[in-house]
Amino acid sequence: MDSHTLIKQAFKQFTPPLRQKISDWAEANFQLPETSAEPGSWTKNRAAYQQGILDAICEPGIQKVSLMCSAQIGKTIILLIIICYLIDLDPCSIMMTQPTTDMAEMFSKEKLSSAITHVKPVANKIVEKSRNASSTILMKMFAGGFLRLAGANSPSSLASMSIRAYFGDEIDKYPASAGKEGDPVKLAMQRTETFWNWLVFLVSTPSIKENSRIEDEFEQSDQRRFFVPCPHCGHRQHLIWSRFEYSDKGMDSANPMSGVYYICEACNTPIAEKHKAEMIRQGQWQSTAVAKDPKHIGFHINRFYSPWKGWVDLCLDYESSKDDHQKLQVFWNATLGLPFERVAGE
Repeated sequence: MDSHTLIKQAFKQFTPPLRQKISDWAEANFQLPETSAEPGSWTKNRAAYQQGILDAICEPGIQKVSLMCSAQIGKTIILLIIICYLIDLDPCSIMMTQPTTDMAEMFSKEKLSSAITHVKPVANKIVEKSRNASSTILMKMFAGGFLRLAGANSPSSLASMSIRAYFGDEIDKYPASAGKEGDPVKLAMQRTETFWNWLVFLVSTPSIKENSRIEDEFEQSDQRRFFVPCPHCGHRQHLIWSRFEYSDKGMDSANPMSGVYYICEACNTPIAEKHKAEMIRQGQWQSTAVAKDPKHIGFHINRFYSPWKGWVDLCLDYESSKDDHQKLQVFWNATLGLPFERVAGE
C-alpha cells in the first residue's frame, strides 16, 4: 500500500460527522411507532414547534438544552429522534435516565425498541445481543458508542462510566438523592466532564414552584417561547392561559368549540381554534431572557399548541379541576407546563 493511500485512510478516521439539521434527518428517516397516535413518517409541519427544539442541538456552541413542557406535546418523540440521529450520524457514548430503573426498562421495551426497529439507518447499526453479550435491555451497543439506560434511583448506574451525551427525562420525578450519592441529575452530568463536546438535554413537566428541577434549569436558560402570529393583525405572541375566554353557554352548547377563543394581546380580536394549525406552522421560537451560560438554551411549550388536544377540551379540563386543589395542580403542570404554587400552610 503506497503512502498516499495510507494518508487518505488515516484522514478518514478524523472526518467530522455529517452536518445535517436534525429535523431534516428526521423527516427523511424517522418513523413514528405503531403504538403512537399517528404512526408513520415524522413530518416538520404536524407539530411545527418540535423542529426548533430538534435543530437547536445543531446550533454552534450549544451544549445544554432544557425543555419545560406540558404533556402531549411529543417530548418522547423529540428525545428518540435526537438519540437516533446521534447513533446514525454522530455515534458516541450516550446515557438516558428515567425516574426509576423499572421505568427505564419500560422505555426501552415500549419506545426505544420500536424506534430502533423502524428507523433503518439505526436498525442497521445496533448490535444485537446474539452478536455481543453486552447488548441488553438497558445497554445498546453500536459502532462508535453505546446507549446506556438507567434509573435515577440507581447510584451505581449514574457513576459507572464516562458519557458524551446525557438525556434526563422527567427529571422532576427523580428522587432528591440517588442513594447517598446526591442529586441524580448532577451525578449523571458529571459523567460528561471529560468530553470537550459534551451534550446535556433535560426535559420534564414541572412540579411545585421553587421545588422544581426543570423550572430552575429553564430559568437559567435563554427561556425560549413559541410565538405565533394573530390571523387578524399579524402580531406575534406566545399562548398563555389568561387570554383564553369562553362562556358557560358556549361550553355547554351542542357546538362548544364556537364558545372558546384566544384574545389577541395586540388587537383584542377573538381567535377561533380553526386558525391554530396555521398559526403554529408560522410560529417561531424567540428568546425572552439572557442565559446565565451562553451554551445553555431552554424551551417552554404548553398544551395549547398540541395538535392532539383541542382548546375546548383543555377549557373543560380546567372547569372540572378548578375547585379541587390536587386536580388543579395536574392542570397547571400537565396542561400549562408550569410549576404549581401551593397555598401557604399546605
